[in-house]
Amino acid sequence: PGVLLLFAAAALAGGGSLGLLSTLAWAFAGAVCGDLLSFALGRWFHQDIRRLRIFQRHPQWIDRGESFFRRIVLGRFIGPIRPIIPMVAGMFDMPTWRFLLVNVLSALAWAPVYVLPGYITGNAARWPVPESFWGEALVLLGGVAIYAFALLLILRTQKRWSSLAAAVLNLIALLLLALLTPRQDVLY
Repeated sequence: PGVLLLFAAAALAGGGSLGLLSTLAWAFAGAVCGDLLSFALGRWFHQDIRRLRIFQRHPQWIDRGESFFRRIVLGRFIGPIRPIIPMVAGMFDMPTWRFLLVNVLSALAWAPVYVLPGYITGNAARWPVPESFWGEALVLLGGVAIYAFALLLILRTQKRWSSLAAAVLNLIALLLLALLTPRQDVLY
């Protein structure tokens, strides 16, 4: 849900009057502050944090966070364990300066990765849409559904010829797409 909420908030920012740099700055600040809070909780409660009711019901969260923390520092990009990694760092008494350095650097990478798709979507929602767009989008969606269904049926048979038939279907779909694309919409 966090990623969906972040996407929605970024889309609202992109569709509104909040600039891209402001949106990225708020996301960066929120990421750094949230991880600092989690780190402080881990530092404060140490191993007592395992006694909290939520972690007694789901002890695997901390176990996964510990094992992941020992192997990799990119935990900010892995949804379910993202808030646990800083807490585990605090529990392990990671030096604060090292945590701050990793926290700030990872937030610099995290903010654009998670905010830009929503922001661009919100910004694109303000663009004028041609009258024929929804009809063409419906035809394209129907074509993709038929293509996916046919591809699934072909690959599900698992015969010797299945991969060749799937390749031919892909070629036909590509040719149809090229032939049905209006010339004025093709970028040169």
